[in-house]
Amino acid sequence: MHNRIPDLQDNSTEAMSHWFSDMADAGLIFHPEDPASSIEYIDSGESFFSEEEAKKAQLILDEFFNRFGNAAVIDAAYPHFMRAAGRQ
Repeated sequence: MHNRIPDLQDNSTEAMSHWFSDMADAGLIFHPEDPASSIEYIDSGESFFSEEEAKKAQLILDEFFNRFGNAAVIDAAYPHFMRAAGRQ
């Protein structure tokens, strides 16, 4: 199965921001404190991500949280999340 989750370019905060931007551009962004495996389509309740995609996204997010801390991850995701939601 095709994995829609972008690869992480390196371990910098710039790469983290770029990853969130790529996720938003692909229509895949979600709140980083929610487990990737818990994201579902509202109308059907089906999983939004395949098992492989959820695992990859979660591994990347876990690394972000471990490396940079909660506040930095949320701050990096926020503008991309809001842009994807049509708020910016």
